[in-house]
This record gives sequence, C-alpha cells and structure tokens, in this order.
Amino acid sequence: MRALRNAAEPITTARLVDVQEALLRPTTLADRTGLRHVQNWIGRHDNSPNGADFVPPPPELVPELLEDLCGFCNGDSVSPVVQAAIAHAQFETIHPFIDGNGRTGRALIAMVLRRRGLALRTVPPVSLILATSAGAYVHALNATRYDGPPEGPVANAAMEAWIAMFAGACTRAAHDAVAFEDRIEALVATWRTRLGSLRADAGALQLLAHLPAAPIITISSAQKLIGRNFTNTSTAIEVLVRARILIETTGARRNRSFEAVELIDAFADLERALASPSGNTHAEGPVRPCPDDLVEGPRPPHPLGSRKKRRR
Repeated sequence: MRALRNAAEPITTARLVDVQEALLRPTTLADRTGLRHVQNWIGRHDNSPNGADFVPPPPELVPELLEDLCGFCNGDSVSPVVQAAIAHAQFETIHPFIDGNGRTGRALIAMVLRRRGLALRTVPPVSLILATSAGAYVHALNATRYDGPPEGPVANAAMEAWIAMFAGACTRAAHDAVAFEDRIEALVATWRTRLGSLRADAGALQLLAHLPAAPIITISSAQKLIGRNFTNTSTAIEVLVRARILIETTGARRNRSFEAVELIDAFADLERALASPSGNTHAEGPVRPCPDDLVEGPRPPHPLGSRKKRRR
C-alpha cells in the first residue's frame, strides 16, 4: 500500500489512520476505523475493564500521545531497530483504535525501518517471528507497561528485555529473508536452464522475471506484466508450461490460471520455518497455523513428479 511504500514521507497520525483503514477495508471491521473515542481494554470482560489484562490510556489522551510517538518515529536519536522496537511497544500501549491495533502496530515496524533506510524493497517477517513466540512477546510487551518512575531500574530492565527480544526477531528475519532470496535466485537459474536458448527479448523470459512477485497468473494478468498482446502472451505461457515452470490449475478452456508451483512451495516452506521457534521444522514443528495445516482439497501436480513430502 502507498502508506508503506513511501519511505521519505513522515510518519503522522493521519498516515497511521490511513494504514489502519487500508488494512481493515477488506474485512468485516471496515466501519471501525479512525481514532477511538471510547475506552478500550484487553482481556477478561467484554462489558467492563474491571479485571482486564491491560487498560490503555483514556481516549482524550490518544491524539497527544500519538503526536508524541510520531515525533519519536521521525527522529534518529537511536538505532533503527531500537527505534522500531520502542515505537511498536508504545503504539500497542496507546492502542489508539477500536480494532486493527495489532495489524497497524506491525505495519509501523516496517514504516520505521523503511524510513531509516532499511528494508526498502521488502517487508521483513519480524512480526511472523514474534507471533511464533506469542507468549514471550506478550510478556515482554506487558513488562514495559507499569506504574512507576520512567527512568527507574524496573523500567530500564523491562525495555532492555523487550528490545533484546525484538532485535533477535529482526536478526532472524534478516537471515531468513536472505536465505529465501538465495533460494529463489537459484530456482530462477534452474528455470532458465530448463528453458534453454531463447532470444533475450522472448516473452517467456520476460514473464519468467515477473514470476517471483506473481507466482499465480492468468493470460490477462500476464499481458499486463509483459505488455504483449493476447497471442504472444499465450505463447510465452505455453513455453513456460512445456518447461515445467508453470502448471495450468483450472482445467478450463477459458479464464485459465497458471501457478509456479515450485515457487509457491518455497513460500510455504518459508512460512512453515517462520512458524517454528527454532526455524527448523525437522527439529521443532510449527506452533501456529501455516501452509499444509490450512490447505484443503486437491493440490496441482508437482512439475517434477511426486510432490515432495512436507517437513512437519
């Protein structure tokens, strides 16, 4: 979305509201956007904050607190990772919306890192790693919320523990992202070998370059990607099908859909690894829902024969 793409744009309350609206627009919560004007709370009872796990600041303080947070996000007094960690914790503490706080708070991580010149092309999977350690994540966040001196030893110890956990998630996210990029580059190189000798301007090569970002295509969507007419695009797709790079998945004569199954497998393996605390599904299985746990119904045949067995 535009609010995340523009790294140079300052982080403001209006921009955070835009992000929240974009994230909730396709959901049943689309009518619950904007800053809250009522008290909210987390846990225990739906009709009263008594006994709640956490009660955020009252609504009349939200605009001022967000303005202060945005001022911090637009500075550079600390390292980008520390800044993103503190910003995320403070945003979740303010809890400025009725719904969508978690989604927007995770987006804020990417916004801060991008504004500081990190992760300009991708969104590192920091939030997925934190979700894998959900209990420790919630405990670390809650420890930063307490009634006492802001510079006291309890406050400092809690924030240091949270930043250490967040930094560890960032380190693993960067490592996993680089490993995934290497895997995709190797896969694309294998595909080029399968294609053999083609002219540099061949439509199949042009389309191949787009597959990592568009692993599921139709002839219509492929036309938009490579800027060719229906006939030339269809020919390019057929070349990729013959090379076992794409598989037709609908079985229809019209409105056909094609998948780069090996690429989708790579994404699924990454998601499963991110759902494992150790990052190794051989040693430790996923602890939250992930691909293969969610997929139902028949899968398309693997281009290289029997589909490889998933790591559990």
